[in-house]
Amino acid sequence: MRFLDIAVAAVLGLSSVALLAAWAPFGSDLAASQLREQASARDRLEGLLTDPGLVWLQQAPPGEMCSELASLSNSTVVFTATVGTLRCGGAPPAGAPSANITLDFPAEEVTLVDWLPGAA
Repeated sequence: MRFLDIAVAAVLGLSSVALLAAWAPFGSDLAASQLREQASARDRLEGLLTDPGLVWLQQAPPGEMCSELASLSNSTVVFTATVGTLRCGGAPPAGAPSANITLDFPAEEVTLVDWLPGAA
């Protein structure tokens, strides 16, 4: 009888620990943080559509656009672009929160990417 009581107590204890581990908020906190960073990246890209603006993005030569995006980038955020076949800057590292937008202008397609370098 005593052996059965100890076994039942051990099963209850192990299942309680497993339940606590499964319901720990760490995974959902990490996912929420990544979603927040992606939303911020989308907001920054939306800002590029306002200033310097769509007209500038459509009319600027690719080299000028690359220079402008490089000047807007810093240690906390990186802007890159693909203008037609020209790529300005590198791709975000795997796992880094990022956002992109593709603009299909009559002359060429422009894809803008915003990512956080230290978040990968």
